[in-house]
Amino acid sequence: MGLSRSQQRALEQFAHRPLEATTEPLVALLVSTIALGVLTGLSLVYYGYVQWRYARYRRLELECDRQ
Repeated sequence: MGLSRSQQRALEQFAHRPLEATTEPLVALLVSTIALGVLTGLSLVYYGYVQWRYARYRRLELECDRQ
């Protein structure tokens, strides 16, 4: 059982260029984290907007009922 070809290449790359071998996964993790944060922020903004719109609709509906 040993290492597969891709694992051997990754090990050789890490042995020769450790900074470059570890930088790529860190950059991917950073980009993924930023994208997830932006998506979460946009989701929260949209959720707040929907809540505000519904509250405004209910307020206008209640004002019409009073008159």
